[in-house]
Amino acid sequence: MKISALCREALVSALAARTSSALVMVVAAAMCLAAILTAGQAEASRSAIHDQLTSDSSRLVSVSAQDEAGFVTPATVGVIHGLDSTDVVLARTPATDVVNAATGTGGPVVPLWEVHGDLDSAVTLLSGRWPQPGEALISETSRQTFGLTDDAGAAQLGEGRQIPIVGTFRAAPAFTVYDAGILAVSTPGTPLASVDVLATSLADVEAAQAGTLEILAPDGPQQVTVESQLSAARTAMELDAQLAETSRTLLITVLGIGLLLVCAVVLADVLIRARDLGRRRTLGINRTDLVAMVSLRAGAAAVPGIVAAVGVTLALGQDIVDVSPLVALPIGLLTLDAVLLAAIPPALLAAFRDPVRVMRVA
Repeated sequence: MKISALCREALVSALAARTSSALVMVVAAAMCLAAILTAGQAEASRSAIHDQLTSDSSRLVSVSAQDEAGFVTPATVGVIHGLDSTDVVLARTPATDVVNAATGTGGPVVPLWEVHGDLDSAVTLLSGRWPQPGEALISETSRQTFGLTDDAGAAQLGEGRQIPIVGTFRAAPAFTVYDAGILAVSTPGTPLASVDVLATSLADVEAAQAGTLEILAPDGPQQVTVESQLSAARTAMELDAQLAETSRTLLITVLGIGLLLVCAVVLADVLIRARDLGRRRTLGINRTDLVAMVSLRAGAAAVPGIVAAVGVTLALGQDIVDVSPLVALPIGLLTLDAVLLAAIPPALLAAFRDPVRVMRVA
């Protein structure tokens, strides 16, 4: 039988069997709604906690050299950047207090870092242009404090050296510490003291930290200071795995109970309508088509209930039901799959019964 004809026959049959179709619709709606309100909300909570624990700052590893050890160099920064576990690498000098060259000593003081590496990934250029070696960007929050009226100006170091300012920036979430001052592109020979490494993911924090220390190769642990969220990253991944397992368990439990209820309803319908199904077998429908028709009939009856359950959830909104459409819609599809699966055992029973005996008994 063609698929279109089979679907049409299943729909007609579902409309004819109003009582059993209504029961399947109600059970499917209840199953879908229960799954959304339990497993769906658990998954939404897991996602919210996951977002909080896996912020960009939690992927940041900072390694600082003690006593100007000199192992943070442009060469080592390039090698660290080549690691699969690293996303952004930015080396820097210690912060230096600078003043606006136009006002001179006595004016507002802001910190300045000379940096080397992925400046364009660590900050967003808001105005002006990207700096060349020996030039700088100032953060949008520091520009007014520094007394700049536009993008251009200069920062004056204590020894009288001036660094031109050619634009403003906003730091990426992991590098917000730089929003307090000025970033200058280092010139060759500038002694770098620290390197900030942003891992590609929370799972890569440990690999990024280990790889960075291996490349820098300090003579001993006393030569470096490491700041990272490694322990927090491990805790976050463990908690995320536990919450994900809880969500899966709730979803399987709810759908499993609903599956059994749908199976019982379809079985009762198959037994009640045994003569009709037996007549179809006598008229030549094969077992595969009969199983498909019974399963599709249950699915057709379940669709209005599932749509109503998902619609009510979305209509209530995330302020009332903390479930996003990206969670509710897949649960609706899983509910429909469960209904189709639940109808298969009763359908197999009907398909493999002797149609002659069924017609005689009926």
